[in-house]
Amino acid sequence: MALLFIWGVAICGTLGSDESPLKGWISGWFGLFIAAVGMEGIYGYERFTFGIPQLQQGISFLPVLMGLFGLTEIFITLSEPSPYVIPEKVGRILPPLKLIIKYWKSIIRSCLVGLYIGILPAAGPTMAAYVSYSLGERFTKRKFSDGDLEGVVCSEVAGNAEIGGALLPTLVLGIPGSGGTAIFLASITLHGIITGPMIDFEHPGFLNFIYGCLILSNFTMYLLAFAVIKPSVKLFSLPRELLLPIITVVLVISSYVERFEMFDIYLMFGFGLLGFMMRKTGFPIAPMTVGVILGDMMDVNLRRAMVVMQDETIWQILSRPIGTILIIIVLITFIGSIYRKKEKTAAME
Repeated sequence: MALLFIWGVAICGTLGSDESPLKGWISGWFGLFIAAVGMEGIYGYERFTFGIPQLQQGISFLPVLMGLFGLTEIFITLSEPSPYVIPEKVGRILPPLKLIIKYWKSIIRSCLVGLYIGILPAAGPTMAAYVSYSLGERFTKRKFSDGDLEGVVCSEVAGNAEIGGALLPTLVLGIPGSGGTAIFLASITLHGIITGPMIDFEHPGFLNFIYGCLILSNFTMYLLAFAVIKPSVKLFSLPRELLLPIITVVLVISSYVERFEMFDIYLMFGFGLLGFMMRKTGFPIAPMTVGVILGDMMDVNLRRAMVVMQDETIWQILSRPIGTILIIIVLITFIGSIYRKKEKTAAME
């Protein structure tokens, strides 16, 4: 399990920064460091708390998310010399069939990426969207940030496909595939449904019911989304002098309500400044977020494995086929990224 989490961070770090994989890995490992702050999961030792009582219970994911993805965007917007312009007029909402046919390769690829990322425990839709977006740029050899519609297709299709994949480890292994599935797991546990390999025998028909509800909810979501698109555009076309303070207040409230501590608000502003500096220096934010999400579960599983195998030699550990295969895959991920970087540098020269 620990190797699986390390592989997830390695993949996201590699795809998060195409020009410099090292920056993506540094961002991902820093996320793992943030997740290690607080009480250690096996023996209860304090780590990296520096005498601050609020850090004993660790750094909550929500202030990190609000700071890196919310406050950072506000700082980036305020640093721009000219204000953003969002057109108030909304054209056609339903995409034409010829547009879907045009991007069929990206749709299929993004579906597969989303399903795979969803199966990785605790990876989430954010990682799926970023990985699919980066892969789309590599396959098409275009920069989607210039306003390419195919970038929207890649990220949104993968984000939606991740939900089905995330339900697999949640229902079969009892390991949440994302934040949403963690809430779902807690809900069905309250109703006496224990997830695991025997769930289909102990609760026959439950899996069919869940996936049927998922299909129905997709159609419902589409209808509601089409209904609120135009009002949403009107909302976001407000002047930034009015909109940004409203967003800041929402971010502050969202960071505070989880544990009702002012310290989380300070953390949010700290990570907002950190995200702003990372964006300005070319460090991707997504690998760091994935590291924060996976870090705690990776740490607990790694330390548990070390306790179980403390009397075994390195050769006995490597004799386990699944672990050895995952080690090889992780090494190939790192070496392959470095090799592609050298090839790209040589081609540019």
